[in-house]
Amino acid sequence: MRNLVVLILLLSTCKLYAQDVDQLIKRHIDAVGGEKNWDKIKTVKVEGVVEMEGVQIKTTKRIIKDKAWRNDMLFEGKTQSLKNNKFYVSILQDKGWKYLPDSKDDKPELLDKGEIALYKEEMEFEDPFIHYQSKGTKISYLNIENVLDVDYYKFAFTYASGKQEYIYVRAKDMMIAKRVVYNSDAEDTKDYDYYEKQSNGIYYPKLIRTNIGVIHIKTVQFNTTIEEKIFLPANG
Repeated sequence: MRNLVVLILLLSTCKLYAQDVDQLIKRHIDAVGGEKNWDKIKTVKVEGVVEMEGVQIKTTKRIIKDKAWRNDMLFEGKTQSLKNNKFYVSILQDKGWKYLPDSKDDKPELLDKGEIALYKEEMEFEDPFIHYQSKGTKISYLNIENVLDVDYYKFAFTYASGKQEYIYVRAKDMMIAKRVVYNSDAEDTKDYDYYEKQSNGIYYPKLIRTNIGVIHIKTVQFNTTIEEKIFLPANG
């Protein structure tokens, strides 16, 4: 009888724990604008500036949901030899191209399958908690961590692609503060700050710190007209 009581208590605790975690996830999704507002987004255009080791790179990202992604780059600062060159990486469905400073013969090159898979992760602009189950993502809540008197909820994510990362959600506003990929050979950490409410009701960070530099987001536009031809190598 005693063992039965203990088992019931354990099962009740597990159920309560799962409900608590689901509530945390819901609070975060509500804080960033809610699933309904995110579901309305079909295209995204983000303009920003990347600062790294004395170099400034103006970037323009265009995304058509589940179909295409392109990042245009214009170098400034110390890189005199790269100025006025319009470099880019582009994905359309299962094809991709790149024109970068190290491109052979100074011409666009086809991306290989590994590169396409890597850049396709950039196509996923939604908050990682949005519809995570339907995307095959698994989430585990780990603990609360306190850093400099600020509490963070720590989650472990395992994506359908196999990528794994820790995501830290700041308790006071339920915004994502940090993402750390932990099953990669290369260190990949991003810190997010200065979230700003957009015209469609969602919140988007204005500052992203990465391992290679700092990204300042200047403008974010949703559901603007983006033609598919812009993702082909002869356009832009």
